[in-house]
Amino acid sequence: MTDQEEGQAAAAVALDVAARLLAASKEVITGGADVLAQYVGIFPTAYGWWRFICRSAEAALLLGGHGFTVEAAPVVRNVVNHAYGLHWLVDNGPLAVDALIEKDREGAEKMCKNLEQAGWPAAAEYRSLLEERKAQPAPARSVADEELLRKLKHELGNVYDMLDRYASAEVYLIYSHLSGMSHTSIDTANAYLEWT
Repeated sequence: MTDQEEGQAAAAVALDVAARLLAASKEVITGGADVLAQYVGIFPTAYGWWRFICRSAEAALLLGGHGFTVEAAPVVRNVVNHAYGLHWLVDNGPLAVDALIEKDREGAEKMCKNLEQAGWPAAAEYRSLLEERKAQPAPARSVADEELLRKLKHELGNVYDMLDRYASAEVYLIYSHLSGMSHTSIDTANAYLEWT
């Protein structure tokens, strides 16, 4: 058997296993899920990310199966990012959810300022919603928890540092390559060209 034949055989096995895992992921959620009280704080985020990973993997397989390999790269990038994010969430528990919420609030504030500067009619309504969210009291945290929260927020915005935390910094090379296919880049410009 040649290297190419071995590669094709391995790919066929991987696709079969992936299809079975994705089918099982749909079966396991039929009828809902029982959640232990100690995990209620992180379950909604963990479940959402897990479903996003499963559905994105399914989308990438569908795209690849129809020859859209370049177009699947941003989806695969999301799978990598969310798979590590899910691990990170479980390892850090409720404080990771707090970091995610705070990071979201910072992004919402930035968006609101941009809407206000652009003079969008919905900016005032959006600002009102943000002010309601800000009025909710922040949980009391120890100095150590505040420092960990700062670190977790940083990791949410810096994929390399999140990967490095799991001794997987080399995965960033793959993530970085996939990022080149996710943004306006020379990679996307050259994806359909064959130079002669």
